[in-house]
Amino acid sequence: MVRRAPVGVRQHRTALRPDAEPDPVVPLDHERDPRSGLRQVRGRRERLPGQRRPVQIWDCNGQVNQQWAPTASSELRVYGNKCLDVANQSTADGAQVQIWDCNGQNNQKWRFNADGSITAIGANKCLDVPNNATANGARLQIWTCSGAANQRWTRG
Repeated sequence: MVRRAPVGVRQHRTALRPDAEPDPVVPLDHERDPRSGLRQVRGRRERLPGQRRPVQIWDCNGQVNQQWAPTASSELRVYGNKCLDVANQSTADGAQVQIWDCNGQNNQKWRFNADGSITAIGANKCLDVPNNATANGARLQIWTCSGAANQRWTRG
């Protein structure tokens, strides 16, 4: 697996992780994880497993499924060759975010905004934790950008 320089995104105290996989989690919290990854300002992390896995928040644990790397082509990669992906290229509020083989399409392009939000470029919607959830297992979605805390992430 190709390792990238530590960069990361985190939301509050949560990290991104692939659903239904007991392995690695992506750090998403206020403390900077030297191995990088997405971090949510709430201090949890999300795991990201294999193809077609929903992305969810989970307590930070430093595993590889919590180590996200942004690329020059605006992708957010995990496991080296998997990308954060809006399912079915949807542009609708509530569309699920998943892990998918990187393919260069717009539903895998993300923009880091000055307010801490992350925009799905193809949908022009923000990466969102539904209903301000903070429990392990809450799945990510895209939603109309509102500037709310459940859409704000920090890069570490």
